[in-house]
Amino acid sequence: MAVRITLWLLALLSISAHATQTVWPPLTKDSFVGVWEAIFPDRSHLLHMEIRAQGDSYLTWVTIRYSPDEPARVSQCWRLVASDIRDGVVKLRFGRPCEGTSPPELWMIGSGTGIGDVGEIDAQFCGTSWPESPPPRIQSLRAVSDIKHILFIKGTWTRDYAAASQAGEKKVRELMSHE
Repeated sequence: MAVRITLWLLALLSISAHATQTVWPPLTKDSFVGVWEAIFPDRSHLLHMEIRAQGDSYLTWVTIRYSPDEPARVSQCWRLVASDIRDGVVKLRFGRPCEGTSPPELWMIGSGTGIGDVGEIDAQFCGTSWPESPPPRIQSLRAVSDIKHILFIKGTWTRDYAAASQAGEKKVRELMSHE
């Protein structure tokens, strides 16, 4: 009898735990507005995308510095020239506003979710045209980008890592000053 009650309680707990899983709504034109960032798997490049409700929107490709003496530098930038966002499918086309940017156009397709200041886009570069549908989403979002997926997260979340690194460094210096 105790075994049956225990199994029944475990079944109820697993059902209720599954029922509380958060499902984010598909990305819309409104929830797309904001700042988005992605880091490449080699951790030496950052994509920073600023999407505005009105006016020009941009995507920049930043090379992250390799030494304290070498600052990060924007190596390429594009202006958003076309977009289509429907049912969470995101199609973006950027054109070159900065001299020396190569390729002159950058096309992406992906799928996204979001609401307010929270969102994710699993995107992929796609040459100079959009395929009919986006590639399958990566199974574990909140992971890093890989060679086929560029995982944009809404917000300037990379600054949080920089602030955490500086806080850690500050604490070590405090501890060392007391030795």
